[in-house]
Amino acid sequence: MDRRTILALVLVAAVILLTPKLFPPPPRITPAPADSAVAPPSAPAATQTPPPGGNAATAADSTVRTRTVPAAPAEIVIAADSNASFRFISTGAALERVELLRYTALGPRTGFVHLEGRGVPLVRFQGIFGRDTIRFDTVAFRVVHRETTGATQRIGFEGAVAADTLAIEYFVSPDSFLVRVEGRASGRLAAGGFVLLQYASTLESFEADSIDDQRHYGFAYEVTNRGSKGTAFGKLDPGERQVVPGPHAWVALKNKYFIVGALARDSVSPIAEFTMTGLARTSRTATLAQGTAVLQPRQGAFSLDLYAGPQEWNRLRALGRDFVNSNPYGGWLQPVVQPFAVVVMRILLWMRHTFNLGYGWVLVIFGVVVRLVLWPLNQTAMRTSLKMQRIQPELNALQQRHKSEPQKLQSEMMTEIPLWEIS
Repeated sequence: MDRRTILALVLVAAVILLTPKLFPPPPRITPAPADSAVAPPSAPAATQTPPPGGNAATAADSTVRTRTVPAAPAEIVIAADSNASFRFISTGAALERVELLRYTALGPRTGFVHLEGRGVPLVRFQGIFGRDTIRFDTVAFRVVHRETTGATQRIGFEGAVAADTLAIEYFVSPDSFLVRVEGRASGRLAAGGFVLLQYASTLESFEADSIDDQRHYGFAYEVTNRGSKGTAFGKLDPGERQVVPGPHAWVALKNKYFIVGALARDSVSPIAEFTMTGLARTSRTATLAQGTAVLQPRQGAFSLDLYAGPQEWNRLRALGRDFVNSNPYGGWLQPVVQPFAVVVMRILLWMRHTFNLGYGWVLVIFGVVVRLVLWPLNQTAMRTSLKMQRIQPELNALQQRHKSEPQKLQSEMMTEIPLWEIS
């Protein structure tokens, strides 16, 4: 072993030993339980409406003060159609779960697929004013009305925490997996507060391969006019918090085949911010993370659409707001790759509905057609490869003969192997 090798090993050892002492890692944040009673890390600390384009909220560094009212027995309200059954609960006026009546559970489970968390509502609301969290999610709301107008089912809740009140109305559109949410707050929330929409920290898996399903757990979001992005649960370390300033066209929680999205209806009550927080891991696969959308009421009112259903391309496209891109392709090349992905998706769906074929056959036929279209290019490349194989012995002989004379080797190659032989 020469001296340079020994010196390199000494330097490597010095770097390994000294780096932790010179640059100590930051203290690890101990994550709160998945749905703890304290305010989430994304709770806004602003006491007045932020300027447009600014951060909607700042995490509170001190203990958040909360005020709650003891919960009464919960009342369950169900709105169902031929596609889905939406289950609302009066505690927090929350959307507890959605049963998808067109999708059968696989694996050991029986019945239909449910979009639900683990013992917590799928979507729930809180309020924020200054450093105070207004825990509407633990308050017993009153069911003030339940009616059907045409084919749309309307459910209204009202609740209060001290002097702060919140009224939420759900409008369930028929056969669309879609719920319109209209909210109105009074008290401090109407004077510069925020409303938090919190997702459940996970989705129960109803797939035969639950591990593969869990690998697809993640969030997606789109900052208005800036393109969509996705963040897998596995990309968030326990305790890590990522804050994405808005305004957002939509934010979503999803697994492999299903998605729960909150879509801004207009600029009147935008989704001002989206916060993602990694939670403790109980296995090698990250299955827990907290997503919180910050809604900015205008004169106490806010509105949004909730989609809870399959990631069917046509359905997502029909919702507009670029929600069809909730599965972004291409990474940093997304602006280039995404248009091609849209074209391919349109072709596949056209083949599926025009020829009434299963998706397996559609993919096989599409692959054959692509090969045929690219055949001229493939044929030219194959011919060039075969010609190169034929003259390879001559190239090897020339390289051996003139290995110490590069210029002469190049001259001999141009003379003895004309370009037309490999063109």
